[in-house]
Amino acid sequence: MRRAYIDSRHGQIHLRECGEGPAVLLAHANPWTSLFWEPVMPLLAAQGFRVIAYDGLGYGNSDSASACLTIEGQAEVMADVGQEMGGVFAVIGWHQGGITGLEFALRDPAACPVLVMDGATTVTDEQAMALATQVIANNPQYPFAGNEAHWWVDMLLGKLRLFNPHFVLDADTWPLFRRLTIGSLQNDPTIATSPSPMVPEAVRAALTPHKRSDVSVSHYDWIARLPALESRLLLLTAEDEPLRPAHDDALAAAPAGHAQFSYPGGHPLIGVGREAEYIEPIAAFLRAHLPAC
Repeated sequence: MRRAYIDSRHGQIHLRECGEGPAVLLAHANPWTSLFWEPVMPLLAAQGFRVIAYDGLGYGNSDSASACLTIEGQAEVMADVGQEMGGVFAVIGWHQGGITGLEFALRDPAACPVLVMDGATTVTDEQAMALATQVIANNPQYPFAGNEAHWWVDMLLGKLRLFNPHFVLDADTWPLFRRLTIGSLQNDPTIATSPSPMVPEAVRAALTPHKRSDVSVSHYDWIARLPALESRLLLLTAEDEPLRPAHDDALAAAPAGHAQFSYPGGHPLIGVGREAEYIEPIAAFLRAHLPAC
Protein backbone atom coordinates (compact mmCIF):
# COMPACT_ATOMS: atom_id res chain seq x y z
CA MET A 1 0.00 0.00 0.00
CA ARG A 2 1.46 3.34 -1.07
CA ARG A 3 0.46 6.72 0.36
CA ALA A 4 0.88 10.13 -1.23
CA TYR A 5 -0.44 13.68 -1.51
CA ILE A 6 -1.60 15.54 -4.59
CA ASP A 7 -2.36 19.22 -5.04
CA SER A 8 -6.00 19.97 -5.84
CA ARG A 9 -7.45 23.38 -6.63
CA HIS A 10 -8.75 23.51 -3.04
CA GLY A 11 -5.74 22.11 -1.15
CA GLN A 12 -3.59 19.02 -0.63
CA ILE A 13 -5.37 15.68 -0.82
CA HIS A 14 -4.14 12.53 0.87
CA LEU A 15 -4.54 9.19 -0.90
CA ARG A 16 -3.76 5.48 -0.62
CA GLU A 17 -2.91 3.37 -3.67
CA CYS A 18 -2.25 -0.24 -4.59
CA GLY A 19 -2.38 -2.49 -7.66
CA GLU A 20 -1.89 -2.10 -11.39
CA GLY A 21 -4.39 -1.98 -14.24
CA PRO A 22 -7.49 0.06 -15.11
CA ALA A 23 -7.97 2.81 -12.53
CA VAL A 24 -10.66 2.68 -9.84
CA LEU A 25 -11.24 5.57 -7.43
CA LEU A 26 -12.85 4.91 -4.03
CA ALA A 27 -14.81 7.78 -2.43
CA HIS A 28 -15.82 7.48 1.23
CA ALA A 29 -18.94 8.62 3.05
CA ASN A 30 -19.30 11.20 5.82
CA PRO A 31 -17.81 11.08 8.47
CA TRP A 32 -15.39 8.37 7.35
CA THR A 33 -12.09 8.61 5.48
CA SER A 34 -10.05 6.53 3.04
CA LEU A 35 -9.39 4.14 5.93
CA PHE A 36 -12.91 2.83 5.35
CA TRP A 37 -11.68 1.18 2.13
CA GLU A 38 -8.45 -0.29 3.52
CA PRO A 39 -9.65 -3.96 3.66
CA VAL A 40 -11.20 -3.73 0.18
CA MET A 41 -8.27 -2.22 -1.68
CA PRO A 42 -5.94 -5.27 -1.90
CA LEU A 43 -8.87 -7.48 -2.94
CA LEU A 44 -9.75 -5.16 -5.84
CA ALA A 45 -6.06 -4.87 -6.74
CA ALA A 46 -5.84 -8.66 -6.89
CA GLN A 47 -8.63 -8.54 -9.49
CA GLY A 48 -6.34 -6.54 -11.79
CA PHE A 49 -7.16 -2.91 -10.96
CA ARG A 50 -5.17 0.11 -9.90
CA VAL A 51 -7.04 1.21 -6.77
CA ILE A 52 -6.87 4.65 -5.18
CA ALA A 53 -8.79 5.73 -2.08
CA TYR A 54 -8.54 9.35 -1.05
CA ASP A 55 -9.55 11.56 1.88
CA GLY A 56 -12.06 14.13 0.70
CA LEU A 57 -11.37 17.79 1.38
CA GLY A 58 -11.68 18.33 5.13
CA TYR A 59 -11.47 14.61 5.88
CA GLY A 60 -8.64 12.50 7.31
CA ASN A 61 -5.18 13.70 6.32
CA SER A 62 -6.34 16.04 3.55
CA ASP A 63 -6.32 19.81 3.95
CA SER A 64 -8.99 21.76 5.79
CA ALA A 65 -12.34 22.14 4.08
CA SER A 66 -12.25 25.93 4.42
CA ALA A 67 -15.42 27.15 2.68
CA CYS A 68 -15.76 24.24 0.27
CA LEU A 69 -18.09 21.61 1.70
CA THR A 70 -20.52 21.39 -1.19
CA ILE A 71 -20.94 18.34 -3.40
CA GLU A 72 -19.84 20.50 -6.32
CA GLY A 73 -16.63 21.46 -4.53
CA GLN A 74 -15.87 17.87 -3.58
CA ALA A 75 -16.45 16.86 -7.21
CA GLU A 76 -13.77 19.34 -8.25
CA VAL A 77 -11.39 17.66 -5.82
CA MET A 78 -12.33 14.26 -7.29
CA ALA A 79 -11.52 15.58 -10.76
CA ASP A 80 -8.09 16.73 -9.59
CA VAL A 81 -7.37 13.35 -7.98
CA GLY A 82 -8.50 11.70 -11.21
CA GLN A 83 -5.96 13.64 -13.24
CA GLU A 84 -3.27 11.93 -11.17
CA MET A 85 -4.78 8.60 -12.24
CA GLY A 86 -4.46 9.32 -15.94
CA GLY A 87 -7.77 11.05 -16.42
CA VAL A 88 -10.07 8.04 -17.06
CA PHE A 89 -11.28 5.91 -14.16
CA ALA A 90 -14.25 4.25 -12.50
CA VAL A 91 -15.68 5.67 -9.27
CA ILE A 92 -16.98 3.55 -6.42
CA GLY A 93 -18.67 5.88 -3.95
CA TRP A 94 -20.28 5.00 -0.65
CA HIS A 95 -23.23 7.20 0.35
CA GLN A 96 -22.05 10.82 0.02
CA GLY A 97 -19.01 9.62 -1.93
CA GLY A 98 -21.37 8.18 -4.53
CA ILE A 99 -23.21 11.49 -4.81
CA THR A 100 -19.88 13.24 -5.35
CA GLY A 101 -19.08 10.68 -8.03
CA LEU A 102 -22.41 11.41 -9.73
CA GLU A 103 -21.69 15.14 -9.87
CA PHE A 104 -18.24 14.46 -11.32
CA ALA A 105 -19.59 11.98 -13.90
CA LEU A 106 -22.26 14.44 -15.00
CA ARG A 107 -19.58 17.08 -15.56
CA ASP A 108 -17.15 14.79 -17.38
CA PRO A 109 -18.69 11.47 -18.51
CA ALA A 110 -15.68 10.65 -20.69
CA ALA A 111 -13.43 10.69 -17.62
CA CYS A 112 -15.82 8.51 -15.59
CA PRO A 113 -17.25 5.77 -17.83
CA VAL A 114 -18.35 3.65 -14.84
CA LEU A 115 -20.01 4.78 -11.61
CA VAL A 116 -20.88 2.53 -8.67
CA MET A 117 -23.17 4.21 -6.12
CA ASP A 118 -23.41 2.33 -2.84
CA GLY A 119 -26.13 3.37 -0.38
CA ALA A 120 -26.94 6.70 -2.02
CA THR A 121 -29.87 8.18 -0.15
CA THR A 122 -33.02 10.00 -1.11
CA VAL A 123 -35.54 10.27 1.69
CA THR A 124 -38.54 12.37 2.65
CA ASP A 125 -38.15 15.14 5.21
CA GLU A 126 -39.80 12.91 7.80
CA GLN A 127 -37.44 10.02 7.10
CA ALA A 128 -34.43 12.32 7.15
CA MET A 129 -35.49 13.75 10.50
CA ALA A 130 -35.90 10.28 12.02
CA LEU A 131 -32.58 9.00 10.70
CA ALA A 132 -30.61 12.12 11.58
CA THR A 133 -32.07 12.16 15.09
CA GLN A 134 -30.70 8.65 15.59
CA VAL A 135 -27.26 9.82 14.53
CA ILE A 136 -27.00 12.97 16.63
CA ALA A 137 -28.41 11.15 19.67
CA ASN A 138 -29.28 13.68 22.38
CA ASN A 139 -26.68 16.35 21.71
CA PRO A 140 -27.67 18.83 18.98
CA GLN A 141 -25.32 21.45 20.46
CA TYR A 142 -22.10 19.60 19.65
CA PRO A 143 -19.31 20.62 19.92
CA PHE A 144 -18.21 22.00 23.31
CA ALA A 145 -21.16 20.64 25.28
CA GLY A 146 -18.92 18.75 27.69
CA ASN A 147 -19.91 15.23 26.63
CA GLU A 148 -18.03 14.90 23.35
CA ALA A 149 -16.42 11.55 24.20
CA HIS A 150 -19.55 9.47 24.58
CA TRP A 151 -21.45 11.53 22.00
CA TRP A 152 -18.81 10.74 19.38
CA VAL A 153 -19.06 7.01 20.04
CA ASP A 154 -22.87 7.14 19.97
CA MET A 155 -22.81 9.14 16.74
CA LEU A 156 -20.46 6.68 15.01
CA LEU A 157 -22.49 3.69 16.16
CA GLY A 158 -25.65 5.40 14.91
CA LYS A 159 -24.04 5.98 11.53
CA LEU A 160 -22.91 2.35 11.25
CA ARG A 161 -26.38 1.08 12.12
CA LEU A 162 -27.90 3.11 9.29
CA PHE A 163 -26.17 0.58 7.00
CA ASN A 164 -26.22 -2.52 9.19
CA PRO A 165 -28.87 -2.49 11.92
CA HIS A 166 -27.37 -5.71 13.30
CA PHE A 167 -24.00 -4.09 14.07
CA VAL A 168 -22.80 -4.81 17.63
CA LEU A 169 -19.60 -3.43 19.07
CA ASP A 170 -17.69 -6.43 20.40
CA ALA A 171 -14.25 -8.04 20.20
CA ASP A 172 -14.81 -9.09 16.59
CA THR A 173 -16.01 -5.70 15.32
CA TRP A 174 -13.65 -3.59 17.44
CA PRO A 175 -10.88 -3.44 14.77
CA LEU A 176 -13.42 -2.04 12.27
CA PHE A 177 -14.81 0.46 14.75
CA ARG A 178 -11.32 1.53 15.84
CA ARG A 179 -10.21 2.05 12.24
CA LEU A 180 -13.23 4.17 11.38
CA THR A 181 -13.00 6.14 14.63
CA ILE A 182 -9.34 7.00 14.07
CA GLY A 183 -10.17 8.26 10.60
CA SER A 184 -13.17 10.34 11.62
CA LEU A 185 -11.34 11.99 14.52
CA GLN A 186 -8.85 13.39 12.00
CA ASN A 187 -11.57 15.29 10.16
CA ASP A 188 -11.73 19.07 10.00
CA PRO A 189 -14.03 20.18 12.89
CA THR A 190 -16.09 22.03 10.27
CA ILE A 191 -17.29 18.61 9.06
CA ALA A 192 -18.86 17.88 12.45
CA THR A 193 -20.40 21.32 12.84
CA SER A 194 -21.88 21.71 9.36
CA PRO A 195 -25.10 20.15 8.06
CA SER A 196 -24.77 17.57 5.33
CA PRO A 197 -25.71 18.66 1.81
CA MET A 198 -27.68 15.39 1.68
CA VAL A 199 -30.22 16.65 4.24
CA PRO A 200 -33.07 18.96 3.15
CA GLU A 201 -33.02 22.58 4.34
CA ALA A 202 -35.97 22.37 6.74
CA VAL A 203 -34.64 19.24 8.42
CA ARG A 204 -31.17 20.71 8.87
CA ALA A 205 -32.62 23.87 10.40
CA ALA A 206 -34.62 21.83 12.90
CA LEU A 207 -31.77 19.50 13.83
CA THR A 208 -28.86 21.92 14.06
CA PRO A 209 -30.09 25.26 15.44
CA HIS A 210 -27.07 25.60 17.74
CA LYS A 211 -24.30 24.17 15.62
CA ARG A 212 -21.49 26.59 14.93
CA SER A 213 -20.29 26.89 11.37
CA ASP A 214 -19.41 29.69 9.00
CA VAL A 215 -19.96 27.40 6.03
CA SER A 216 -23.17 27.55 4.02
CA VAL A 217 -23.97 24.21 2.41
CA SER A 218 -26.89 24.07 0.02
CA HIS A 219 -29.02 20.95 -0.38
CA TYR A 220 -27.96 18.79 -3.33
CA ASP A 221 -30.92 17.11 -5.05
CA TRP A 222 -29.05 14.22 -6.68
CA ILE A 223 -32.12 12.22 -7.60
CA ALA A 224 -33.23 15.00 -9.96
CA ARG A 225 -29.83 14.87 -11.67
CA LEU A 226 -29.58 11.09 -11.98
CA PRO A 227 -31.57 10.66 -15.26
CA ALA A 228 -28.97 12.76 -17.13
CA LEU A 229 -26.11 10.38 -16.26
CA GLU A 230 -24.29 8.95 -19.31
CA SER A 231 -21.86 6.69 -17.43
CA ARG A 232 -22.61 3.01 -16.86
CA LEU A 233 -24.25 2.82 -13.44
CA LEU A 234 -24.37 0.13 -10.75
CA LEU A 235 -26.59 0.84 -7.73
CA LEU A 236 -25.84 -1.11 -4.54
CA THR A 237 -27.85 -1.62 -1.37
CA ALA A 238 -28.37 -4.25 1.34
CA GLU A 239 -31.63 -5.95 2.21
CA ASP A 240 -31.68 -4.94 5.88
CA GLU A 241 -30.34 -1.38 5.56
CA PRO A 242 -32.66 1.17 7.22
CA LEU A 243 -31.90 3.31 4.14
CA ARG A 244 -32.99 0.49 1.81
CA PRO A 245 -36.33 2.11 0.72
CA ALA A 246 -34.37 4.96 -0.91
CA HIS A 247 -32.84 2.41 -3.29
CA ASP A 248 -36.18 1.99 -5.04
CA ASP A 249 -36.38 5.75 -5.64
CA ALA A 250 -32.92 5.65 -7.19
CA LEU A 251 -33.89 2.73 -9.42
CA ALA A 252 -36.95 4.61 -10.64
CA ALA A 253 -34.85 7.66 -11.59
CA ALA A 254 -31.83 5.81 -12.99
CA PRO A 255 -31.13 6.02 -16.73
CA ALA A 256 -31.79 3.05 -19.00
CA GLY A 257 -29.16 0.33 -18.93
CA HIS A 258 -28.27 0.65 -15.26
CA ALA A 259 -27.64 -2.37 -13.04
CA GLN A 260 -28.43 -2.97 -9.39
CA PHE A 261 -27.43 -5.43 -6.68
CA SER A 262 -28.73 -6.04 -3.17
CA TYR A 263 -26.55 -7.79 -0.57
CA PRO A 264 -28.24 -10.10 1.92
CA GLY A 265 -28.52 -8.84 5.49
CA GLY A 266 -26.74 -5.64 6.46
CA HIS A 267 -23.99 -3.87 4.52
CA PRO A 268 -21.06 -6.28 4.02
CA LEU A 269 -18.42 -3.74 5.04
CA ILE A 270 -20.16 -2.88 8.33
CA GLY A 271 -19.32 -6.21 9.87
CA VAL A 272 -16.63 -8.87 9.77
CA GLY A 273 -15.29 -11.08 6.99
CA ARG A 274 -17.54 -10.10 4.06
CA GLU A 275 -15.10 -8.00 2.01
CA ALA A 276 -14.74 -10.61 -0.76
CA GLU A 277 -18.53 -10.86 -1.00
CA TYR A 278 -18.70 -7.08 -1.33
CA ILE A 279 -16.33 -6.76 -4.27
CA GLU A 280 -17.65 -9.71 -6.30
CA PRO A 281 -20.52 -7.90 -8.12
CA ILE A 282 -18.45 -4.71 -8.36
CA ALA A 283 -15.46 -6.42 -9.99
CA ALA A 284 -17.74 -8.19 -12.47
CA PHE A 285 -19.37 -4.87 -13.42
CA LEU A 286 -16.01 -3.16 -13.81
CA ARG A 287 -14.65 -5.94 -16.02
CA ALA A 288 -17.74 -5.70 -18.23
CA HIS A 289 -17.78 -1.92 -18.68
CA LEU A 290 -14.46 -0.26 -17.76
CA PRO A 291 -12.21 0.36 -20.78
CA ALA A 292 -9.00 -1.70 -20.96
CA CYS A 293 -10.44 -4.47 -18.80
